[in-house]
Amino acid sequence: MKKLICFFFFLAFFSSCEKTESNPISTPQPSSTNPPPASSATLPEGYKSLSELASPSLAGVGLLIGNKIFAGLGYTKSMDEVSDAWREYDPSTNKWIDKATFPGAGRANAVAFSINGKAYVGLGTNYDRKNKTQLYDDFYEYDPATDKWTKKAEFKGALVDQPFYFIIGNKGYFGTGNTQPQFPDVTRNFWEYDPTGDIWTKKKDFGGSARCRAFSFVFDGKAYVGGGENLTVTKLPDFFEYNPATDIWTQKADIPRILARSTGFASNNKGFMMGGVSGTENNPSSELFQYEFTANKWTLVGDLPTNSASQKSKFYSLAISVGSKVYLGGGGTGVVTAPTLPKDFYEFTPK
Repeated sequence: MKKLICFFFFLAFFSSCEKTESNPISTPQPSSTNPPPASSATLPEGYKSLSELASPSLAGVGLLIGNKIFAGLGYTKSMDEVSDAWREYDPSTNKWIDKATFPGAGRANAVAFSINGKAYVGLGTNYDRKNKTQLYDDFYEYDPATDKWTKKAEFKGALVDQPFYFIIGNKGYFGTGNTQPQFPDVTRNFWEYDPTGDIWTKKKDFGGSARCRAFSFVFDGKAYVGGGENLTVTKLPDFFEYNPATDIWTQKADIPRILARSTGFASNNKGFMMGGVSGTENNPSSELFQYEFTANKWTLVGDLPTNSASQKSKFYSLAISVGSKVYLGGGGTGVVTAPTLPKDFYEFTPK
């Protein structure tokens, strides 16, 4: 879900959000796109190559609604262009279909929630390293049944770039981030979105120090957040559990490799951290780590898949869990400031 410079995620917010009138937005029905499957290659155990992404996606968003995956936004040409595209992927047919485009400006590092059969997408930035930085406060609801977007309440807190975000129950959460993408200034702020009342509520600050570009995943009604970068772009090893019932953060075992811009997901009763960037901006990771909740333990379990040896190490990829499988791909490879954006997409079955 996340711009990518003092980390992919930060903020410093103040007041709560005001509720606004819903404003249905219709857009023309786009046509279907079905890119050819990625070329076959020797993949790590548990991976299967699928149809490529319709376009590259770095720091885009992806989520599950019903049994379909919806993904879009993000950078589409290195760090210079952002997208407003929105697409649906059906695992049963292995096909991508163009849907109604996102109604706001194209952007990367947006926040996205899947709640009660609808998607909620917004915030983010158009940061393109050309002095055109714009942090967005707009937020929208997407209904897959009608393929239409509806404007929701704008976010009224301090805007951020590269926050983490997740969903627990019927509410969405996001936190930390960079409040000044071109002049790093990170925050610990943490917010909750309730679609029932279309309300943003400030929650207890993130349990660790201020940062951006952290990863997250959710398991058994609790969220887990870690990694990222601080104000001096130093990577951070700490890892925390969040309990929404008590609004309390609890520190857990440090992550085994200190990374920023990693992607997190949970599957088969375990959490995972994949890819990311370590000490230097030119050193992405190709590793996949597994977290055991009861044992509070991290283990290296393998490498990321690739159809090109030069694109094995990745950061800011998509990863969406669907039952016992995970669908992942995209992201960036190579030098962080001028990455290559592969379109490969995979099905992964964790052990």
